[in-house]
Amino acid sequence: MNNGQMAEDVELAVKGAAAVARYNWYGGAVPTAAELVERVREDHHD
Repeated sequence: MNNGQMAEDVELAVKGAAAVARYNWYGGAVPTAAELVERVREDHHD
């Protein structure tokens, strides 16, 4: 799956009913749950 393809599919599926955030790791890396949580917290630091 290319970069962003899954996010685009999710955006089509939710039809604007929910925001879709894109968190990409390049080079085939799969983030740990802790890495993903850290990135989400960085974006939503309120």
